[in-house]
Amino acid sequence: MSKKIPFAVSVGTLLAILCVPFCPCTSAVAREGESESWAVIIGVSRYPSFVSFCDEGANFVCHQQLEYPANGPQALAQQLGSTWGEDHVKLLLDSEATKVDIYYAIKWLADRADSDDIALLYFSGRGREPDAIGQVPSRDYSQKAGSGYLCPFDSRPPASEYYKIPAISLACWFGGSPSGCRHDRACWFDSPPSRCDPGASGLDDVVSQVDRAGWYDNGLSHCDYEISASDLARWLGMVEAERAVIILDTCFAGSFNTELSQDGRVILMACGPDEEALQCPELEDRVFTHHLVQGLSQFDATDTNHDYELSAEEIFGYAEAEIGNGSVTCNAAMSGECKQHPVLSDCYSGELGLLMKVVFDSGAHLPPEATVLTLDGKPYLAADLPASCFWAAGSAHEFDVVSEVDTENGTRLVFVSWDDGYESVSRTISRGGEYRVEYRTQYRLTIESTYGDPKGEGWYDSGSTATVSVTPSQGIVIRRVFAGWSGDLVGAQPAGRLTMDGPKAVTANWHTDYLRLYILAAATLALFGTTAAVYMLRRRKSS
Repeated sequence: MSKKIPFAVSVGTLLAILCVPFCPCTSAVAREGESESWAVIIGVSRYPSFVSFCDEGANFVCHQQLEYPANGPQALAQQLGSTWGEDHVKLLLDSEATKVDIYYAIKWLADRADSDDIALLYFSGRGREPDAIGQVPSRDYSQKAGSGYLCPFDSRPPASEYYKIPAISLACWFGGSPSGCRHDRACWFDSPPSRCDPGASGLDDVVSQVDRAGWYDNGLSHCDYEISASDLARWLGMVEAERAVIILDTCFAGSFNTELSQDGRVILMACGPDEEALQCPELEDRVFTHHLVQGLSQFDATDTNHDYELSAEEIFGYAEAEIGNGSVTCNAAMSGECKQHPVLSDCYSGELGLLMKVVFDSGAHLPPEATVLTLDGKPYLAADLPASCFWAAGSAHEFDVVSEVDTENGTRLVFVSWDDGYESVSRTISRGGEYRVEYRTQYRLTIESTYGDPKGEGWYDSGSTATVSVTPSQGIVIRRVFAGWSGDLVGAQPAGRLTMDGPKAVTANWHTDYLRLYILAAATLALFGTTAAVYMLRRRKSS
């Protein structure tokens, strides 16, 4: 059963949630041993055995079908799929959500979720209170006591002049495979079976005792059209994940609390055990689901402890507050007063995180076209910063930043460390938060000098002092003599200092000293002249 209420929120709210991309970063493939998250999302609104009728005399229309449950499940599956991975989310809508389909979907969850993973089960549809079944009981009567019931697609009204047996049940009774059974037809019988046994309908010859026992063991008796809390608890017992979230947006959802609560589980129930879950025409959705989805999309508002992780508890708190401090009142046109009080069962130590947010930025002024980050193999430009990513809580992601970034001629940025002190350019991040990479600015000092073995050219931190020097003279006969500095350094000394507050260029000027060449030439001429004179003198004496 479900009621409709007016709600002062435009349907555009939900459309905006569905249209705006929730996760700008792609979900990474889990590595061996890494925690993963898995979900089964179920929404049923069209029940073939429930009809609408109208009492013209009382001017009253009874809508047995639910109007909007498919909207919320689709939005929830879209958001979780974008962060957990589409292959980690199974969505069942209407005819895909028979009792057998739901059982095998939970088995799919059990086959994939390891003990260190997170498992999530969501159901939106009809629910029944424990004493309102009105149908042939199951074999195990003790399972009926004090538990609520979910209505899968092939369930039937609690009171009917006909007893409907869906085609899926007939196919399975006559030896068909449960996973292969479909449900596009149904058979109607004029009277119900007299007891909960295939033989009451003349099926003993086609259903073996072994098959029948297996169906009963799994809570799949053809005589039991609903999913009891005991059934659900038994099915979920197949799931080994030590962290599990169960979300029930159905009438009397609170009646599942006792059966399903156990260590490691957080259960979000739309209403108390004796209340109805409301749906809203203006929202085109069920009220509880709408606010859960809205809480997921409004990360910062929902993250009340500001740890960059969204927990199941925080999402519930957001929805509860938005519903109106735990209560929503129907309009005066509805008969009686109708309120919805969400219920939380939290048996997990701490908070059970579902999503995390990671914000990457740099404190340096970077050229927009520069690639500064590679995240899980995807490059990011400086123009993309700050980059916000949403992932499954606890998932690991590889961050690699460049060690150097050239910004313009003579200027570069050099990696120093992350703002939390981590000193490697590569790191694995598995917790939400803001991660900033720190760079220091360096300027290049260039020295132009033809001679003198210049020293001091290179990169310097901004604000540091650079020392430049040259050998003041070079050469033996023809000497190259330092004549002073020009450019960003002026001085006559062969060594100088300058502050690196930007790119610098200095020139060492030289002049050529020929004095020694002249002296050598003069000495050579003198020696030659003297030698020639002595030679001539000796020749004269000998003659």
